[in-house]
Amino acid sequence: MYHAPEDIQRLLPFALTAIIIPELLVILIVLAPGFFPSTCISEKNLTKKYRKAREARQNIHDSVVESAKTNSRLAVDDFMSAKKIIQIADLYQNNLDVSTLPKAALKNICRFTGMGYVGTTGSLQKKVAKHLAYIKEDDQYIRKEGIDSLSPVELNEACEMRGM
Repeated sequence: MYHAPEDIQRLLPFALTAIIIPELLVILIVLAPGFFPSTCISEKNLTKKYRKAREARQNIHDSVVESAKTNSRLAVDDFMSAKKIIQIADLYQNNLDVSTLPKAALKNICRFTGMGYVGTTGSLQKKVAKHLAYIKEDDQYIRKEGIDSLSPVELNEACEMRGM
């Protein structure tokens, strides 16, 4: 499974460590599995990572639904309908300014999309901005080629990158 933005950033430090101090790789695989490109991570660690991301998404989903029930005059079914979501998405299309988000919101976005969420506010802003730019580029590609051109594995990966 290939994750272009994350793997490219991890490749140089991984390669340097493998060349200079290969003995350190054994320790890093236990203490910092996020240091390695996804092709070097075991299936068990990938499964654990995706499970954590799914749990975080489920918690956020439950919070949104609960908030909709208590704070909205709309029925939850109407609030969660595809038509309503598309209407809301059209209102906020390309209006997300990552530089104005607080660190807690950036961490939640990282958790929701399955990225690492450790770092300074500036590093998280850069990480989220790059991820969103990559998704936007990927969306354009998918629109051009058509969603039917994706294999089930590619579709699953695209959904995971988008927090679905």
